[in-house]
Amino acid sequence: RLISDLLVDSGVRHFLLIGAYRDNELTSTDPLLITLDALRHQAVIVKQIVLGPLLLEDVQQLLIDTLHAQPDYCAPLTRLVYDKTAGNPFFTTQFLNRLADERLLSFDFATRQWQWELARIEEQGFSQNVIDLMVAKLQRLPQTCLDVVKLLACLGHGVEVVTLAKVCDQSQSLTEAALWPALKIGLLLHQDTRYQFAHDRVQEAAYLLTAPGDRPRVHLNIGRLLVAHLSRQQIEEDIFNIVSQFNICVHLIESPDERAQLCHFNYLAGKKAKDAVAYAAARQYLMAASQLQAPDAWHSHYAECFALHLALSECEYLTGRFEYANQLFQLISQHAQSKLDRAKVATLRSDLYQLSGRFDRAVEVGLETLEMFGVSFPQEEDRIALALAQEMADIEVNMRGRQ
Repeated sequence: RLISDLLVDSGVRHFLLIGAYRDNELTSTDPLLITLDALRHQAVIVKQIVLGPLLLEDVQQLLIDTLHAQPDYCAPLTRLVYDKTAGNPFFTTQFLNRLADERLLSFDFATRQWQWELARIEEQGFSQNVIDLMVAKLQRLPQTCLDVVKLLACLGHGVEVVTLAKVCDQSQSLTEAALWPALKIGLLLHQDTRYQFAHDRVQEAAYLLTAPGDRPRVHLNIGRLLVAHLSRQQIEEDIFNIVSQFNICVHLIESPDERAQLCHFNYLAGKKAKDAVAYAAARQYLMAASQLQAPDAWHSHYAECFALHLALSECEYLTGRFEYANQLFQLISQHAQSKLDRAKVATLRSDLYQLSGRFDRAVEVGLETLEMFGVSFPQEEDRIALALAQEMADIEVNMRGRQ
């Protein structure tokens, strides 16, 4: 909000804001992306610079500075490092650290320079796949640390330590102690009360260490632990993370009560995403909620079912799926238990028609709805003019000279 206010305020002049973020780690509901999109619609100039990998000469300069070596001396090592890491800055430093850990890159105190043997490094058969490199580094962690890191990977890119401790079902101090080895070698970052992976590829590698067949059950256990330990307010605040855990393993949930609870959670996530103008994400959550509803939901949970389908139909329309939206409008109208509820559907339809510039259809829907309440409008031009004149006269009478 601060960024938005500063950039939109016409009184703020000669101001350039530069920010950096990892676009592949943000969801469509992230406040930053929503803010950037809103700024573009307010004629704020937003330029995006996508950073690419380091060039060969960049890696060369990095090694010259790091090893205090002459360009010709470190040129062969530069080529090897560049080929193994494809110029990724994070993996370049990780690869160099691994060479040092395995004594393939060492400082010779006699000659006072760094030395290496390219042949020995090549013999090690280091994979050119950066994921393999990270997996190998993770597997050297103590088992207690690795177990916590694997759970952290299932939770996402980063999480509050108190939440991680609850998922691990142990104290916060034990959880932080277990993470220390990974923190020490730079695989994790720690800021205030939050732990996160130093790179998305580290998270990907850690996630791969959990067998594919075991992952749904792990996510289910995480989701259940979060729900059991968090208050209602905390669940609403962390609703996206919670539903992401359950939606991965929904096929494992058989209890009608738990499915009903997950339906409600997806509805909350959909409403929150819709309020943030992230209609595509909201549609996904609301669709998941509708698929979790009981077959007789229109009768057993009418109010919740009505609200869910109304929100879903709005998101279908706003994401350009007009046919599906109209099908939902008809479905809701068929199940609506009162004229007032049918009027709510009609009001939404009218609003959406206006948004898409279909003003004639918006008026038609409004007139059709008013007829349900016994209010009709004349169709002929002369009757319209007469009726309008009568209404204006009634206004004058009712005003009785008041301003």
